[in-house]
Amino acid sequence: MRVAKLMEPYRFELLDQPIPEPGPDEVLLKNIYLGVCTSDLQIYHGKHAYAAMPVVMGHEEAGIVAKVGSNVKDWKVGDRVILQPQLFCHTCYPCRTGHFNVSEHLKVIGVHTDGCACEYTAAPAWNLFTMALALDILEDGPQPDIMLVKLCDLDSARHTYGVESEQAETQLRMHDEQLGAILECLRRKGTLDETNIIVLGDHGQTDIRDAFLMNVYFRRLGLLTVDADGKIASFDAVCHSTGLAALIEVRDPDDAALMARVREALEALRHDPDVQLSMVLDAAEAQARYGLSGPFDFVVESSLPIAFGEYPDGDTLWRSCQPGDKKTGVATHGGSPAREEVTTFFAAGPDVRPCTVHGSRSMVDEAPTMAAMLGLTMPDVDGAPIFEILR
Repeated sequence: MRVAKLMEPYRFELLDQPIPEPGPDEVLLKNIYLGVCTSDLQIYHGKHAYAAMPVVMGHEEAGIVAKVGSNVKDWKVGDRVILQPQLFCHTCYPCRTGHFNVSEHLKVIGVHTDGCACEYTAAPAWNLFTMALALDILEDGPQPDIMLVKLCDLDSARHTYGVESEQAETQLRMHDEQLGAILECLRRKGTLDETNIIVLGDHGQTDIRDAFLMNVYFRRLGLLTVDADGKIASFDAVCHSTGLAALIEVRDPDDAALMARVREALEALRHDPDVQLSMVLDAAEAQARYGLSGPFDFVVESSLPIAFGEYPDGDTLWRSCQPGDKKTGVATHGGSPAREEVTTFFAAGPDVRPCTVHGSRSMVDEAPTMAAMLGLTMPDVDGAPIFEILR
């Protein structure tokens, strides 16, 4: 690929370098747009106090995901994104308290490390966001028939700090401002009154007390073994956490005696005062009650604010919450629809009745409702349109 590298003040060299390979937690970006700001001019003139040299400049980048690392789940090839150029350690005190801008190990792409004045850049997946690009799409061309914007900072803040934390409130206000920016963009474009706006979440969250290590419990009962490295070597039953609930896989679900043994072990946890399982369903019961299916044989949930961890090693059945972890963080989700902490569905626009509040509905009704706004039907799905809110 072509690379513009500043070798010394006032002198660039155009080089050919291999396209970088993204690490497990990185994405490879095909750089499409690159802005130039005052700090770039300072670097070019040799007057930036902290810039490395030689360096590939460029930190205000918009591009397309060309490849994703093995651990990356939130981005896919073809996503149009903006690169957030600050690199944080996530371990120092400022990072742990949410003050990333003063991280003790702060680095800036294109200043301290090579940047985006090249065809491709490998960067941590958590450094991407889409909000600014959404505004560009609305402003620079015809309005799309459908635009989906994922704002996930509130989710991350709650996993790290808790549902009602100050950091979560800050992110909620930020999302409010981002929504306001989209509405203002539509107003200036002259299409606000003819656009349906929907704000929804895919789950609520619950502050958790601790994480119960179900696989350690199974190990104590002889249903699971670990090797010298503490990893699962074999199992008759193993826990796969969803956060507030757990999916239990049985080695041979056709073994009636083994299934009965595993159910007995799970039912015993109903009466454990620290665990208090409120739900123990086999696969058929889960399908009948929730339409839940998959490679599991039991699903369990507690009435207490606890999560389920998957760690199989160690002597304790409990582990403290891990801030930021998607399953065992300070707050988490992944429980049944019966939990109090659910999410919301707001809609406004030409196809929506004003000032209508319609209690609670299943999330499977959301897609058919949005399809109805587009004049489409979805006859072969579980949900149905919420006609009560539509004109």
